[in-house]
Amino acid sequence: MTLYDISDPQQYIVTLTLEQRTAILRTFDYGLRTMDAETIEILDAVIRELKYAIHP
Repeated sequence: MTLYDISDPQQYIVTLTLEQRTAILRTFDYGLRTMDAETIEILDAVIRELKYAIHP
């Protein structure tokens, strides 16, 4: 497991597609375990974008 020094509070900006926003809201409403493989792939892409914004 890689540890990053992210102790300083910062703001990060990422641009999400409509598909990504929908996947996030569906997951919040219905839970991760109910998502299909396509939605999980979309969520993985969002997490990847966030990771690169936080630690390029």
